[in-house]
Amino acid sequence: MTHSKNRRLHIDYNNRYAFECAQADLKKREEELIRLKRQQEDSINAVLKISPSERQELNALIKNLALLWRAESTAMVMKKNLLRCLINDVTITRVGLQAEVKIRWRTQACTTLEVTLPRLGEQSRYSPQIVELIKTLAPDHTDREIAERLNRAGFRSMVGANFDRETIFCIRKRYQIARPRQAPTEETMSSSNTNLVARLSRNGRLGQPDPQLVEVVKTMASTHSDRAIADRLNQAGFRNLRGLEFCRKTVCSLRQRYQIPSRRRVVAETSIPYPSDNSVLNPTVAEVTTQC
Repeated sequence: MTHSKNRRLHIDYNNRYAFECAQADLKKREEELIRLKRQQEDSINAVLKISPSERQELNALIKNLALLWRAESTAMVMKKNLLRCLINDVTITRVGLQAEVKIRWRTQACTTLEVTLPRLGEQSRYSPQIVELIKTLAPDHTDREIAERLNRAGFRSMVGANFDRETIFCIRKRYQIARPRQAPTEETMSSSNTNLVARLSRNGRLGQPDPQLVEVVKTMASTHSDRAIADRLNQAGFRNLRGLEFCRKTVCSLRQRYQIPSRRRVVAETSIPYPSDNSVLNPTVAEVTTQC
């Protein structure tokens, strides 16, 4: 509809053209309404046309509604649709922690229920039986083993899922249940010793590095970069306190500790010749095992 036609319909209703347009629009809407009513009647008649055998099966199904509700094949979507067919409306009135639920069925019958609402946090609490079982198993079972025992016993989490290691960990943390004590293994002992050595070395409490290593760094600092010095030290068999190979940062920290100037800061053009016999870079077995 053009702009001029809209102006005539909204301004001049006595205009003949505007009256004809309005009549045509009204006729079109009436035809659409008749079509929708006919479609609704056809759908109602199609629903009401039930054979005697189907009606008998439907009556038997209504009598076994509880069995149908508890069946594993009944999905949650089907349960919701079933409730929509049975319930007309629900009215809830709350007073404090008490709630009055009024259900009006399709048969116009009413059912009134009194419900006590849970306090804040009660809904997220596990049953005392589960907590006591975890406390009993915690001293000599891991979180994964406890989760497997609870799943085999038929327990489920608050969301209806199986227990896992993370869920058991959260329950122990919430109810302050101690973790099982494990005997230290050789792997954990070596790991803890390595961490102790690294922590002491960072604090400067593990002694002084090998003087031969410091002399090598001083000799090569004027003509080599930190990365090149680290490569030569690794080739010679030197290792740091953690038993790892040297890197650029390790050599830089060593220079800063002993105030050894880098190649960029050397002002004199004279360079110290690199030892040809590699006597400095060939330490003995005892010197190689010395950590710095």
